Amino acid sequence: MRSQSAPGLGKGCNPLHAYAGDSRSLLPLSPEEVEAEGIYYAAVSASLGKAAFTILAKDLARRSPDAGAYLTWLITRGWQWPAVAA
Repeated sequence: MRSQSAPGLGKGCNPLHAYAGDSRSLLPLSPEEVEAEGIYYAAVSASLGKAAFTILAKDLARRSPDAGAYLTWLITRGWQWPAVAA
């Protein structure tokens, strides 16, 4: 069960659930959250236009509030590729 995070992130959603603690405690992403990452990276790489991004993001949020909140978190953290630790 996921806990309630900051207000306005959805019904009982915690979009940071997979990033709490060290790497041994990572929770697997749901298929919808993996889809959210795909939408995010397509938008960042400019292979997805604004209109298509909006349509896909709204559809994803309708189907899975958790994944919609996760996509919102990805977008609001900044347009950057993730850094890989060496």
